[in-house]
Amino acid sequence: MLNKRATYAALLWLLTMAFAMRVLGQALQRWAQQPFLPPFDAFQGSNLPYWLLLSVQLVILVVMTVVCRRVQTGSLAPSARAGTVLMWAGWIYVTVSFARIV
Repeated sequence: MLNKRATYAALLWLLTMAFAMRVLGQALQRWAQQPFLPPFDAFQGSNLPYWLLLSVQLVILVVMTVVCRRVQTGSLAPSARAGTVLMWAGWIYVTVSFARIV
């Protein structure tokens, strides 16, 4: 059985890869449209110019990769307080996202 750290690292890597695929799909539709992907406008959920959105997404991917690596190697110490803050931030984000869809 995998230990908790390895399980968390695998889950974080999976989520990072999912976000990277979304960023890649959006970039593909921007510069080389593919029929198997939704139109570019379907990816664009904000009024940000694409150059700024892509820049922010790449920074997020770098941060996600660093965190994944630190969790995998055990150099990121668990913190109950940080976990609670991140959990609430996640719930707020999901709630606002669903509200925007509705």
